[in-house]
Amino acid sequence: MTRNGSTSTSGQTQVRVRRGIVFSLALALPIAIGSLVLGCSSQPAAALPSHPSSAAPTVASSPTPNDAVTGPSAQVASTVRARMTGASPLLLPTAIPADWTARLISVSDNSFDVSYQNPTGTKHIGITIGEPGPGMARPPLQAPPHFRGDGNSQYRTAGSPTDRSMIRDLFWHEPGTWTGSGASTGVPYDFESLGLDDAEFWVIANSLRQV
Repeated sequence: MTRNGSTSTSGQTQVRVRRGIVFSLALALPIAIGSLVLGCSSQPAAALPSHPSSAAPTVASSPTPNDAVTGPSAQVASTVRARMTGASPLLLPTAIPADWTARLISVSDNSFDVSYQNPTGTKHIGITIGEPGPGMARPPLQAPPHFRGDGNSQYRTAGSPTDRSMIRDLFWHEPGTWTGSGASTGVPYDFESLGLDDAEFWVIANSLRQV
């Protein structure tokens, strides 16, 4: 199983950016473009035709298992717990500040992709279940963290401990069961951040608890 991602370049270093973080960063783009267009327009906007009051209201389609869910961390955790049956344990961070917004980007019976963003959009956290895609560019390896007892866990970043401009990436296998493709031992987790320094990253990473 592969996880969706993209690459970003800083100097000569290419790093992988999870689609949840890319999504969060892209939220403001349409607003910025719309403001620019309105600011440059010299003609008043034409009035839109009114609709009869008897027009039938638009009815939203019923949610599907892959519909995104945005809201408080507890709401996203509850949705993950209800929809996933092919992975155990299910871990999410508990040290996310109360004013951050959580977004469930995707979920299936054995995978999820969750992102968290602060109110100003300058700090982002992402966590997924799934193996890294083959040939995917990633930040340089750092000293093995032996995270949650996994001697093969990997911590990657191109920045210094105080540099918030670089992605931080932590990959490990959690003891448990997983029905995804591949011969993983345990559940493959990936935890990433953008806009956090080293100390902030590890405070949230070490707050992972079963939902």
